Amino acid sequence: MKMPSKISIGLPVYNGEKSIEKAIVAIQSQTYQNFKLIISDNASTDRTEKICRPYAEQDERIKYIKHKVNMGPIANFKYALDCANSPYFMWAADDDLWLPSFLEKNLAVLEKNPEIVASISRVKMPSIAHKSPVLVNTYPLRQKNYIFRLRSFLRSLRANSRFYSIYRSSALKHSFVGENFMGGMDVTTIVKILKYGGFYELTETLMERSCYGISSTLLTNQFDRYGITGLEKLFPFYRFTVWLWENLSAKDFLSCFDAIVKINLFFSLVVLAEW
Repeated sequence: MKMPSKISIGLPVYNGEKSIEKAIVAIQSQTYQNFKLIISDNASTDRTEKICRPYAEQDERIKYIKHKVNMGPIANFKYALDCANSPYFMWAADDDLWLPSFLEKNLAVLEKNPEIVASISRVKMPSIAHKSPVLVNTYPLRQKNYIFRLRSFLRSLRANSRFYSIYRSSALKHSFVGENFMGGMDVTTIVKILKYGGFYELTETLMERSCYGISSTLLTNQFDRYGITGLEKLFPFYRFTVWLWENLSAKDFLSCFDAIVKINLFFSLVVLAEW
């Protein structure tokens, strides 16, 4: 009898012909093999389909879905998550890479530590540091309360690769946020999922982010994507701040107020520097 997959991997893609084959091969090369790979193609117009379909035909663990209409990136990420039916889940960017032990070692953390809701390794960001990996974040294994975890996260908001952790699927499905503002999917989702437990970071560097993704472009280049106009350009995390006020208790918001102010000031300075 075939064992059900323990982890589902959602790979949302749009016109990923330059990189997606390397991503698929890196996933197939994992030492942990009991996974299901869901490729959600957002109506690509390049060779993405021609690259992916043969892999899906040859490997029963791979499911390829091509949408007839582009639903936008947030809905595509949500679709991949909705298709998952395994205890654990991770999103995979079509232009990222993982060392063979990434799945095995992060799953081991989650299976041994029920208080941990997500696990990731250290991550190398070629666009930022070519010679040494960037520290994603460090949370102690034995964690304190939600507000402690939230403050730790907000203080290190620039390290956003933790969105590509391996999660407990049930917690993630209850926490996904799909708002179209800066931080409205990745950052807000983590704010919510931290209520279920902590993040853990392996000290090894087992993942490499691409230098071509949206998160590695200039902040000002992302304004059109999020509908940022007028004075909001000086405060690109204004809508995120409003979301925090509406979704946190007043006590939790005030407990994190210094970190929230620093986030807004930091990204305002980034905008001014780019201009």
